[in-house]
Amino acid sequence: MDEIAIMRMIVIVTTLIYLVFYVIDRRTIVDERESLIQLKAANLQQQVALCGLMGIVAVYLFHPSLNAMYPILVFALSSIYTYLVGVFYYRRKM
Repeated sequence: MDEIAIMRMIVIVTTLIYLVFYVIDRRTIVDERESLIQLKAANLQQQVALCGLMGIVAVYLFHPSLNAMYPILVFALSSIYTYLVGVFYYRRKM
């Protein structure tokens, strides 16, 4: 199995997970608490994205011959999964 097929499967599985999350999330009642949860999850996502971008820059400084699709895919997936995990975490916590 080549790396392109693996990346495609990861993107398809992530899309399916996000669609399930969207359907579940759409059924929740929207109030001030839910807005606060979404803001906290978005803040966490932003912090992880900033750390991820700094990590990508560090990787490219030491390995400039690396294929650009890997960091882009890791960055996109980390942003999506950070938001999903952040929402579930803050819902349990609050």
